[in-house]
Amino acid sequence: MTLRSRILSPFVVALFLLLTLPTAWPGEGPGPVLAAGAGEGYLVPGLIFLGAASLMDQSLYEAVQESSTPERRAFFDAVTYLGDGWTAVAVALGLRGRDPRTADMVGTAFLRAGLAVNVLKLVISRPRPTEDPAKCGKYGWGLSHCGSFPSGHSATAFSVAHVLAHRYPEHKGLFYTLALLAAWSRVEVQAHWPSDVVAGALIGLLAADSVIHQASGR
Repeated sequence: MTLRSRILSPFVVALFLLLTLPTAWPGEGPGPVLAAGAGEGYLVPGLIFLGAASLMDQSLYEAVQESSTPERRAFFDAVTYLGDGWTAVAVALGLRGRDPRTADMVGTAFLRAGLAVNVLKLVISRPRPTEDPAKCGKYGWGLSHCGSFPSGHSATAFSVAHVLAHRYPEHKGLFYTLALLAAWSRVEVQAHWPSDVVAGALIGLLAADSVIHQASGR
């Protein structure tokens, strides 16, 4: 990814988040999630962090890979499944019997985050660390290649964690720790650049916030 692209990506994400992730509030039509106050307290610092990470992607990624050990890699190979879409589905289904409201919120947040992530992947078309950037233009329209930015696993993990932390605040430390591990695992397993992970986390948090605000009638 060129320096220009690394600098522009955070602004693309910021604009996308400001204009999309629509929700339908009681008595109102669809509108931007930020209009309801979602993202307050973390969006601006998160975007600044995203911009900084995008400028240090290569050095951060290389530092992680150079310090990796077989044991650490095995750990993150397992942890990365916490951000898988099927894990989010399993959580929603597991909650269905005893807490259907939370199950619905988890499922909706996951779907909204996934939609936002996939649109951005198509627009930005960033090569993964193990892909040849020169070949990205040859793949055409699709998600099977050059879909590094943003991280879907990171978005999924944080969308689910944020909803669960809201519904079960006594366990929020556990939920956010698991989400952080799942997100960072994407760098450890050579699937994403650090800025991909930060962007995915922001999208996941905002998607969950949109669901939380909608459920509370705000």
